[in-house]
Amino acid sequence: MGKTPQFIDSKTGEVVKAIVIDLKHSWRDIQRETGFSEEELNFHLAQLFSAGVMIKEKGEYFVTPVLEAEWAAYHKKSNTSFPTENADKSAVNTEGFVLHQLGFGKARGIILVAILLLSLGLNLNNISTITSLERQIEEQAITILNYESTIEELHSDIQELNSQIETLESRNNEISEYALTLETLISELESSSAASNSDSSSESTDTATRTVIIDLIATCTRVIDGDTFELSSGKRVRLADVDAPEYYEAGYSSSSNALSSWILGEKVYLDVDDVYETDSYGRYVCVVYVSYGSGYANINQALLTSEYVELDDYPNEFDPMVWGTPCNIDTSEAVQDSSSSSSSSSSSSSSGGPYWASKNSDIYHKPSCYWAQQISSSNLIIFSTRSAAEAAGYRPCKVCKP
Repeated sequence: MGKTPQFIDSKTGEVVKAIVIDLKHSWRDIQRETGFSEEELNFHLAQLFSAGVMIKEKGEYFVTPVLEAEWAAYHKKSNTSFPTENADKSAVNTEGFVLHQLGFGKARGIILVAILLLSLGLNLNNISTITSLERQIEEQAITILNYESTIEELHSDIQELNSQIETLESRNNEISEYALTLETLISELESSSAASNSDSSSESTDTATRTVIIDLIATCTRVIDGDTFELSSGKRVRLADVDAPEYYEAGYSSSSNALSSWILGEKVYLDVDDVYETDSYGRYVCVVYVSYGSGYANINQALLTSEYVELDDYPNEFDPMVWGTPCNIDTSEAVQDSSSSSSSSSSSSSSGGPYWASKNSDIYHKPSCYWAQQISSSNLIIFSTRSAAEAAGYRPCKVCKP
């Protein structure tokens, strides 16, 4: 029969037979031919690769030409070389010969039989040991494959965590840039205020100072975008003569955040347009003021100066060209917003409110907090005091520390 090919009569040999004899080269065809499970087939393929006799090309498996030739030759011989009647007789004659020899040398025969039995016992023991080792190797290979699968999943989790870290770092950089811009804006406003005070000291009050009549005093509870916000009564306000980027345009977040930093949760003083009062969407058209230092800041002008919005001089009573001049704020005729009575404002101020929370979370925030700005209008809950938020089961944000 010649040299016995590698892997004959083993489970790995069944894979070789499927490839060489049955001409199954795809993974799926080999599995169907052998009937092995996925893990078992992968193990035997790994054995062939480790032995250096397996080749994979374009998704198909082949064995080396040398092993293929050995298997083909062996298979051909094993299919044609069956035991014959003469062979059986030869075996009988040989057995008779051995018995004859034992008849002439009984002691020699006993020794020979003992050696044969001992050799047979050793071989059986070796076969059992080898079978046990093969079983252990198969189990270890399956364990290794499971470990490799787990490692791949861990790598995937690590990549996802790295992506989240990069996103958080990017947001942190944006917040830092925004804080720097806000500091610059405050510095410019202080410089502008100082210059205005200097100019007013050298000019008469009649020519350097103008009076702004405030029509409505309210509290801002929500910022829609860089030029629109909502009052506690639910009424919306549109900043006059400025235009901020829409949500799908560049600069939307920065302009919205800038407006939030000035007015969100704060009392606002509204000079409502005397010509049209509201726009086509029913929003008050206003120049908005907030308390700043010992005076008031014009929010329309502040956003325009910092280039968060663009000038768009609509037909109304306002003249953006005079926004930079000093003014006196007259609130004697102002109306309090229906949901912003002095008592509720006092209570909110004493408790630091309002506070924002989401229906999908158990954390409440300052309205100016970055995470508060991520809450959609459909999920937004507003609390006037900390005690009200905590009584509802919410806990304070660890970022903004309300």
